[in-house]
Amino acid sequence: MGELLLIAANARYFTDSAPQVPNDVGNGEAAAGVAIDFLSRVYEQTVGPSRCKFVSPAGATAITPDPVAILVGVKGEQLQLATRFVQFLLSKEGQLLWIKKPGTPGGPKERALRRPPVRRDLYSDRADWTDDVDPFAEARGFNQRAEWNVLLTDTRVVWAAAWVDGLEALRKARAKVLRDPDAGKRAQLTATLAEVPVTMADVEAYNAERKQKEQAKDPTLEEWKARQRIEWGRRFREHYAAVAARAGGE
Repeated sequence: MGELLLIAANARYFTDSAPQVPNDVGNGEAAAGVAIDFLSRVYEQTVGPSRCKFVSPAGATAITPDPVAILVGVKGEQLQLATRFVQFLLSKEGQLLWIKKPGTPGGPKERALRRPPVRRDLYSDRADWTDDVDPFAEARGFNQRAEWNVLLTDTRVVWAAAWVDGLEALRKARAKVLRDPDAGKRAQLTATLAEVPVTMADVEAYNAERKQKEQAKDPTLEEWKARQRIEWGRRFREHYAAVAARAGGE
């Protein structure tokens, strides 16, 4: 979480458009960015690896599979068809269809899908694949902390307070730390800046109260959310200011 905060301190903008990041990197509008793998690889292929290159840092890359499900209540012939479709998706043939080059045996006809198989037994032979990738090897035990993933909706409010509401204070603190002439102090203050002033217990309490208000159809729910975001924003700004005050940079 601290690494994300430091990345935010160095970010030019935040976007809700996934293709914009590789597009801006490829066009020289940004030096680097955090992006989805298949979108980045498509853009890399389009403009050439000399302009845009996707890298999955080993042991530090979040790898999540695309979900598939059958809706509750589906019955009869529709249930049989849906079940067969899911079974096909998880078969060797179905999994290879996601990653093979267009026009190759067992691959798509026209457009590459660039989705690595979820089946580990397919990675021994990667012939005709669009990308020579192995997320099982790249993961190296990277822990996404499932208990935080459950709270993803609520952590978004935390980051909105930290990165959007407190962005100016964060940038000022980071810049002042970088100007400190003492290398040892810079490293220490950078580590301190990365200490997120909101705990998991805070988010869990927020999650519990939010659910309670939603179930009760509390008319003050949105106001309560806004006040909580304001409070966390204040906490982040105070944290940034305290770090900046300790830095010796002008």
